[in-house]
Amino acid sequence: MSCSGPIDYFPLTFYGFDWQRLEVTWSDTKVADEKTRLGASVQQLDLTVVNPFEADIIFDIPAKVDEKKMMAVVLGVEKGDAALGDKKHYVLVVTSKQAWGHALYERIGAGHVPGRCLVGEPEDCLLI
Repeated sequence: MSCSGPIDYFPLTFYGFDWQRLEVTWSDTKVADEKTRLGASVQQLDLTVVNPFEADIIFDIPAKVDEKKMMAVVLGVEKGDAALGDKKHYVLVVTSKQAWGHALYERIGAGHVPGRCLVGEPEDCLLI
């Protein structure tokens, strides 16, 4: 494992969120060039538009985070009548890297942010 220490979880209720679609392609362990992949949508993440109390992100290795390259994969969106920009979006925080001739995304943290922190149109991505 690349990190040590306890694992914390966010206390989420299953029915309190609209969960987003993820696609998993499982590899065949008998075929060397096949890899397990997780397909999702990714968006730019801008934490400068909120105060520190509105977002809660836990970075895997805080010293290595480049805030200019942060992106988010939305896992779930809080249900309710609030505007989408104000609802909590539970996210995996990722960064882009080149591997096997493709742009892949690596997790660097997780947490929740208001929807207004997500910038631009979602793009398809593969997570490693």
